[in-house]
Amino acid sequence: MALPRCRCPHCGARALWWPAALGASPARPARCRECGGLSCATLWSQLVLGYGALVFTLAGLILPFVMASAWALAVAPLGWAGLALAGRHWPLQKTTVEAAIQAQRRAGRYVFIAGGLLALMLLLAWLG
Repeated sequence: MALPRCRCPHCGARALWWPAALGASPARPARCRECGGLSCATLWSQLVLGYGALVFTLAGLILPFVMASAWALAVAPLGWAGLALAGRHWPLQKTTVEAAIQAQRRAGRYVFIAGGLLALMLLLAWLG
C-alpha cells in the first residue's frame, strides 16, 4: 500500500510524506524526495493546527465531566485525526536553508527569553 504524499511546491511532484509535511515549520522544513527542495506549512495552517489541537484537547478534557458520558472522550482523538486528514490538503510554501537557519536562531532566542521569564517568575514566587 502506497503512503499518501503531499505535493512539493518546487517541482509539483507528490513526493512529500504527509506527516512530515504537516509538521514542517520554517525552522524544520520538509525535504522533497524528487528535487530536494525545502518546504514548510504556511503560517495560517500552522495556526489552525496549533489552536485546533488545543481546542480539541481542552474539549476532550472538559466534555466528559460536563456531559457525564464516556463517549465524550472520543472528541480529542477524532478532532486530532480530522486535523491530520485536513493537513494533507493544506498548501506548502517554498523555503531555503538560509531561511531555516534564521528561523532556528529566532526560535532559540524565543526559548531563551521564555526560560528567563519562567526563572524570574519562579524566583519571585519563591521569594514572595
